[in-house]
Amino acid sequence: EVVVKTEGSIERVHPSNKEVTDKTFKTATMAAIGTQYFVSALLDKSQLMPSVHTKAAPEGDVYVILNYVPTNIEPQLKLHWISYAGGKSMTQLQSVDPELTGVVNLGFFGAIGKVLLQILQWAHSVVGNWGWAIIILTLLVRLVVLPFNVASYKSMKKMQVIQPQLAS
Repeated sequence: EVVVKTEGSIERVHPSNKEVTDKTFKTATMAAIGTQYFVSALLDKSQLMPSVHTKAAPEGDVYVILNYVPTNIEPQLKLHWISYAGGKSMTQLQSVDPELTGVVNLGFFGAIGKVLLQILQWAHSVVGNWGWAIIILTLLVRLVVLPFNVASYKSMKKMQVIQPQLAS
C-alpha cells in the first residue's frame, strides 16, 4: 500500500494483481509505502512541497518517487523532512509526528476503531497482558450492545407466540 497526503486529504494506492497502477500527485506533504504492519514514510516539513509519483506493478514491485522542483530558487531555501521506518504503532508514529498517524488504515469505521484501540491499550496498561485486554474489550463491547440484544430477544419471544397463527 502506498499512502500520499496532499493538502488535507490522504490518498491510498493499493497495488493490483492484474494491472499497473501509475499515479502522480502535484504536491504532497507525506509519502509512505508499507505493508499491513510496517511502513517507511517521508514527511515533508519544508516550504517546497514535492511532487510524488507512485507506481505499482503486478509482479509486486512498488515504488514512490519524490521530486522537488523549485518554482523560484531562493538563496536561503532549506529542505526539511522527517523519515520514519518501522512498525505501524500509533504511539510511535504520534511521538515522531502526529501527521504520521495517517498511514494507519483503520478502515471505513476509523473513528470507532480509534476508540476501540484506545480502550484496548488502556485495558493492556491495567492488566499487562494482551489476551486479558482483548477479553476485557470484548466484555465492554458486549455490555454496550446488551440493551439491543435484550430488545431482540423480547421481539423473538413475541414472534414465537404468534408463529402458530401465522402458519395457519
